[in-house]
Amino acid sequence: MGELVKISELAARAGVHKATVQFYLREGLLPPPAHKPHRNMAYYDSACVERIRLIKELQTRHFLPLTVIKSLLVDEKGTAELRAYLAAQPAPEREGRGRAVERAELIEATGLSEAHLDGLESLGFCRPRKQGEAKWYSADEAAIVRAVGAMQRAGLSQENGFALEELAMYRDAMESLILKELERFTRVMGKLPRERVLELARAGLDGTSELLTALRRKIILELLAEPEPSGGER
Repeated sequence: MGELVKISELAARAGVHKATVQFYLREGLLPPPAHKPHRNMAYYDSACVERIRLIKELQTRHFLPLTVIKSLLVDEKGTAELRAYLAAQPAPEREGRGRAVERAELIEATGLSEAHLDGLESLGFCRPRKQGEAKWYSADEAAIVRAVGAMQRAGLSQENGFALEELAMYRDAMESLILKELERFTRVMGKLPRERVLELARAGLDGTSELLTALRRKIILELLAEPEPSGGER
């Protein structure tokens, strides 16, 4: 056992928020306190710092759901094997990857108003991180805001009858689809070796993203196409 530290220190060393550590504890991703002298006081093994970092890496760089991560980290031997495997792998590339963007910069770049960004937040498209007085948007959130800005500039705006709230149908449909994907992924992946899980997760992310884009375009073109004549004079 390593040094015993409070949860706030554990979070600081791992570079995450205290709430993140608390969430991992509730989900069973971290071991319980190593020492709990009082009801409202608990000390954790400092070795949990590396485990927290590993969980975040699996989430943010390899895009695994927590249910799968939990199954991969079921024992210390498996955790060590997983670290060794990850160390030998390049981070997967993804569209939209990049730096976080501050709110004022995003407004200037997109031409959207404060009200537009507030609306996207209330609809669940963005959950910016607050740092001091500034709000920071992840690379993917910034990509969403830029896309909405481009739609607005093209005329898909409130003035032309396209309410911002109607974009919620995209989020709802995507969330429903992804929940089904994760359910199936978790069920199937539990039977495979850890290394294979990561390989398939990476392939699945790239493959389904391309599939969704191509399928959407195909369906739109089919629905908008004029029906072919069924007969008659030529």
